[in-house]
Amino acid sequence: MSILSALFNNQVSVEQALRARDITTGPMKKAIQEWFSLYFDTVPAKEEDPCQRIPYVVVNKLTKTTFSEYTAAVEDDFLSGCLERLEKVRKKVMQFALIGGDCYIKPVLTRGGFNFVPVRRDCYLVLARNEEGEATSIGTAEYTASGGKYYTLLEKRTVDESGYLTIENRLFRSEDKSILGAEIPLGALPQYAALEPAVTLSEPLNGLGMALLKTPMVNCVDGSDDSVSVYAPATGLIHNINRNEAQINGEFERGQSRIIASADMMELDESGERRRLVDNVFTAIDDAPDEVGITIFSPALREQSFLARKTEYLRNVESQIGLKRGILSEVEAAERTATEITSSEGDYNLTIIDFQQAWGITAATVPLWNR
Repeated sequence: MSILSALFNNQVSVEQALRARDITTGPMKKAIQEWFSLYFDTVPAKEEDPCQRIPYVVVNKLTKTTFSEYTAAVEDDFLSGCLERLEKVRKKVMQFALIGGDCYIKPVLTRGGFNFVPVRRDCYLVLARNEEGEATSIGTAEYTASGGKYYTLLEKRTVDESGYLTIENRLFRSEDKSILGAEIPLGALPQYAALEPAVTLSEPLNGLGMALLKTPMVNCVDGSDDSVSVYAPATGLIHNINRNEAQINGEFERGQSRIIASADMMELDESGERRRLVDNVFTAIDDAPDEVGITIFSPALREQSFLARKTEYLRNVESQIGLKRGILSEVEAAERTATEITSSEGDYNLTIIDFQQAWGITAATVPLWNR
């Protein structure tokens, strides 16, 4: 099975193999990793509990709304076939673009024609850009596990100033999936036997041969030409929400009723490490507990304060991303003024229009790479 793999964790060796360096800045690399980490994170930690899954909720709702009234049809048989195959991956491509800022749609030739494979932002390195900020050279890695060995196909796509696209392929095999290992012939794996080590297209393509879907926001991380996640401006708030959730959990845990007893009323177990109740000391009685050396601890919970803070965080996330008020915070419409309702719904409609237009441009580009 072959899958596109994230490159940042093994970037140095990949750059050496590609004989080029990633021009993505350090802050952007860190931000991209954080966006994907926030989206896929499900394990509670000491400081944060991601059970609210805010990135997932945002991406899921925006994707569904963007395509809720989407239709596409053409009379040309070739274009119709492209759109039909594109339909199979459009939602995945949109979600990857919302998470990482952009997503390439890579055509893969099969017996039945071209299929399309999403290439998300953490699965490629940008090696060069032109004066318009468009990538003119990128590197990707495709990972395969077979027969107890690990194979990595590195692909480098470069378009020159005249518009001619060159595609280079190199295959590596190792015993450890964390390293590239030694280079081997492309024919070592059947699925790569038809690939050439390097090929330059005979006609200018003026592009990388892949369609690109990207978010329409200006980069708010480092101001570069890299696209940003739809929730990039809200990452701090999402961390605050996760911490708030962990604090709510702690509030309930600490608020459990306890019986506090002095140490002399307990004895060590056989291992000498844990204290346990002394059977002949703790006996059911009807008298007041404070008269026999124990105290019942049952503090009042402060969950309303934490819930109010979480609601405010969620409202701020809605504002920063451009969502309709209440889509995350679930604030009742009656609690909002007419101006607030109109404003938030207007922002949300504009947000959806932005993504519909972005997809329309991308979908129109796909057939051009596959004629």
